[in-house]
Amino acid sequence: MADELLYVTKAAKTMRSCVGTPKERLIKGAAEFAVATKNPGQWPPDLLAKAKKVCEILFAEGTLRGTVTKMDTKTATANLAIVAKSAEDLSVEIEEARSQGRIPRT
Repeated sequence: MADELLYVTKAAKTMRSCVGTPKERLIKGAAEFAVATKNPGQWPPDLLAKAKKVCEILFAEGTLRGTVTKMDTKTATANLAIVAKSAEDLSVEIEEARSQGRIPRT
């Protein structure tokens, strides 16, 4: 779960940065977030369900790039805020789960 936390945290930071357009930050951050979910067996079921909800937004059109391409700037900016907040929240929840012993600290 250490790698998953790293990528979720990195995704949040990328999306909150001021480098690039909202669409560019959404694509880059979302790609990092997607890496974090590659091994669903590493996730506690409740946190995996939350991560999957984020992925539903990101892959609504089948691919990340396809989804973001269809967004106008206003929609991309709104989704960027939603996904960044979700990633930040998941980072905190992963740390809490670790402190509770629900996830090993590897």
